[in-house]
Formats: sequence, structure tokens, C-alpha cells
Amino acid sequence: SKTPAGQEQDRLTKELKQSQKTLAFMKTEAEKLYKTRKKATKRAFVLNQEILLSELSEFARDYAQNNHYDILFNVSGVSSTQLPVIVYTKTHTDITAALISQINAKDPSQKIENTEQLDTGRNE
Repeated sequence: SKTPAGQEQDRLTKELKQSQKTLAFMKTEAEKLYKTRKKATKRAFVLNQEILLSELSEFARDYAQNNHYDILFNVSGVSSTQLPVIVYTKTHTDITAALISQINAKDPSQKIENTEQLDTGRNE
């Protein structure tokens, strides 16, 4: 049989192990909560940014239309703001065919047949 001091030591050791298990569990739960909240905060930020950029683009298009602009450029280009380079255009003018024609006339050996070759950078 153990002495009272030995029994007390066993009780304290058992209590310490239980406290360590509880602490490990609480730490795991806190990490899960942190990750969940971090994801939710990120989603909310992205959603708010998308809404703001959409409203800004709509405002810019309306302004351009109401003030009789033919074209409105975002001079910063597409960047982390995800705004397109051209925010508004009164009419859509596709000059792709004319550009391909000029490129082909300048260098017939590298003839471009379609716009897919421009996208890939390969002339096949």
C-alpha cells in the first residue's frame, strides 16, 4: 500500500494528465474555430470587394453613357482590382480580322489563319 504522500502524488499525476488532455482538446477546438472564422472573414471580404467593384463599374458605365463618352478606359488595366481595361464602350468594334490581314501581309511566311493562333502564340 502507498503512503499518503504517494497517493497524493498519484492523484496529482492523474489530474495533470487529465488537464493536459483537456488543454490539447481545447487547443484543437480553438484552431478549428480560428480556421472557420478566417475562411468566413475571407469570403465576406471577397464578396464585399466584388460588390464594391461591380457598383464602381456600373457607376463608371452610367457616367460615361450620360456624359456622351464613346469609350472609358481603366488606365490601371486588369489588376488585383479585377476591373477590365475597357470599362465602357458605346459601340463594339472588332478589328481582329483587319489586324490579322495586316500581319499576314507583312510576313506571309508566318501566316495566321485564325485568332486561336494569336491566343497560343503558335502559327500552325
